[in-house]
Amino acid sequence: MDLYIACSLLNSLELYLLDIRDKFDEFLEKAKSFTDICESESTSEPRNRRRSVKLTRFEGESEHTQFTGDEKLKIEIFYPIIDSLCSNLKTRKTAYETVNDNFKFFTALPNMTYEGIKECCEKLARKYDQDISAENLISECLHYKHYLRDTRKNEELFIPDLYLQLKKEFLTSTFPNIEISLRIFLTLMITNCAGERSFSRLKLIKSDHRSTMSQSRLNHLSLMSIESDLLKSIDFDELISNFAAKKSRKKVF
Repeated sequence: MDLYIACSLLNSLELYLLDIRDKFDEFLEKAKSFTDICESESTSEPRNRRRSVKLTRFEGESEHTQFTGDEKLKIEIFYPIIDSLCSNLKTRKTAYETVNDNFKFFTALPNMTYEGIKECCEKLARKYDQDISAENLISECLHYKHYLRDTRKNEELFIPDLYLQLKKEFLTSTFPNIEISLRIFLTLMITNCAGERSFSRLKLIKSDHRSTMSQSRLNHLSLMSIESDLLKSIDFDELISNFAAKKSRKKVF
């Protein structure tokens, strides 16, 4: 899987979540079919409670809105979860699309103008200036454009296929900068992860039973936990004996 496919999957997942957002009633009915408790609690009449509100002279008295159980579930739980998922998907999708935009011109080379090729090559070369020469990449892309027109007529182009073609036809020496660019694209990571607090060493050490620990002690315990392999190789009996001998108030004569 490459970045192009990852971006397409994220787009489809976002559209799927937006479609789910409008199907709360359908999911609610499925949930109610598993138990009668859910139905009795959600459809019961809400108690009318009057909330005391301090009014100013510019405001009139208005009735406080009362929600049923189903409405509260939709507004306070269902919608926030879906909206949070969509927001996080957009953040990740934007990051992937930013990187993907630097390389996607390779799949459109046969139909690009000289100015478009030059602009895209210079943009990519600025991003990876240690690996790619802008001048050489432009000349290679102009040549590669006509090569693709001759060998891949009316075909939909994908970067993995282009790279495979370069390798099979031994063209890496003819288009070295293009080969490097495609290889960079194909080796970019398309996964991401976040370290939750519950998995950290500090969280494992600082439990509810040890909530009064100072920061310095936590740092030392964290280091001991991280370096547990080294810690197991230490002879603590000998270490304690040496410590006790040096700190003993009674001198040994």
